[in-house]
Amino acid sequence: MDRSMSIDTIRAMNERVGHHFFEPAAMRFFGSRVSQCAAELPDHAGWLFVTSEQRDHNSPRLYTVRKCAPDGKVGTVGDFQQYATSAQAWRAIAKIVAEAEQAALIRDAANAGVAEADEAEIIRRHGTPEQRQAYGLEKGD
Repeated sequence: MDRSMSIDTIRAMNERVGHHFFEPAAMRFFGSRVSQCAAELPDHAGWLFVTSEQRDHNSPRLYTVRKCAPDGKVGTVGDFQQYATSAQAWRAIAKIVAEAEQAALIRDAANAGVAEADEAEIIRRHGTPEQRQAYGLEKGD
């Protein structure tokens, strides 16, 4: 299932609510570039995308993970210019999305009255190593 959205759609959402994140003057001021697509978070919680900023030609281009909320507001996830490469920022997005999907799966199981043993099976199959360790399903370091 494709869970991506174009930046043009996000840009239009942001403009509709009267925000200026994507305005050319703001983009020029920060030396910003924006990825062409965004990854959707579960439960319609928004979309994650990458921007890069370079203050001047002597500064390195650094990357930031951004979130567009369903109402069109854009914010920073983590720290501004946290990543040295685009690939690092996209790996962070993949991890955030995977963790959000796992949390939604566990929440939905709990809401459906799934027994604790079934929840442990969900964690065993879909959880992070840390979650599996917390359930005693994986040995720690």
